[in-house]
Amino acid sequence: MKLRINWICIWGIFSLLILFVIIALRLLGDGFKPEERAAILRLKEVHEYPRLELLTSGSDDGDSEFNSLPEKTLRLLEEVLEFQRLRLREELFKFSDDRGVFRGSNLSLENGGQPVRSLIVSTWRSGSTFLGQILNSVPGSFHHEEPLIEYDINQIRRPSHVKIALNYIKQLFNCNYTGLEYMLDSSHSTTYFSFRLNKRLWPYCKLYMNFCLDPKLMEPFCKLFPVQNMKIVRLRASLLTPLLEDTSLNLRIILLIRDPRGILGSRKHVSWCDNHPDCYYPPIVCNDLLQNYNAAVELKRRFPSRFT
Repeated sequence: MKLRINWICIWGIFSLLILFVIIALRLLGDGFKPEERAAILRLKEVHEYPRLELLTSGSDDGDSEFNSLPEKTLRLLEEVLEFQRLRLREELFKFSDDRGVFRGSNLSLENGGQPVRSLIVSTWRSGSTFLGQILNSVPGSFHHEEPLIEYDINQIRRPSHVKIALNYIKQLFNCNYTGLEYMLDSSHSTTYFSFRLNKRLWPYCKLYMNFCLDPKLMEPFCKLFPVQNMKIVRLRASLLTPLLEDTSLNLRIILLIRDPRGILGSRKHVSWCDNHPDCYYPPIVCNDLLQNYNAAVELKRRFPSRFT
């Protein structure tokens, strides 16, 4: 009996290892099916994607947001957008009517609509990445992973920083990347993996040099999607009231909380938490959680259908 239990444990561990390998391959892969990858690689063979300095140079007369893009880049952009539209139609096929028209197509910013927007608010090592990937699996979704990553391992507390951070969030939910070049560079850095967790964007980041570093290219791509999700861990719930009050966003917010003992226990095993009081010092961590709870009570009362 004991031998049988041991074999069951071994096979269980082996199965988990296989599962982790599959997940890792999904995250590190380019996200394309074989036939899709062949098609997108043909695009790459036709177009040598220009360097970033070519994209950001040119006229600033404001006639068009793309007036400084080289003609070759514009052609490539249009082909990438059309290719992604085809992928979306396939992905959203089950949500289409008898004529094959997606019932939510009017929700995308490209078509003049307002997307379904969701924001996960949490703190480091609370399970927010896992929950974010669940939302990212929703058909037609575009995932903004940790757009405030440039603030490093710190909670955003100064009023001036809070104002900037809230503006970042609003801009991204409207697919407006103007002035966010530093954020794009931080997200694309090999040190982090923000763009890697956006499974619809990352394949293009890998295939085309600097595609995900230029606001002019990111904006039209983002606007294709009828669902916009975001995850942040550097702002507390009490600071998010302006986002819920903005009726144009029609935002839903999920506050994700983990037992502080589990949070601090998990953080002991990551080196990036060291020397950051907002991350490792229990009184600060617990006070932030308490503030989140007190804010949640009030936000749930004021916005019962849009805060949970």
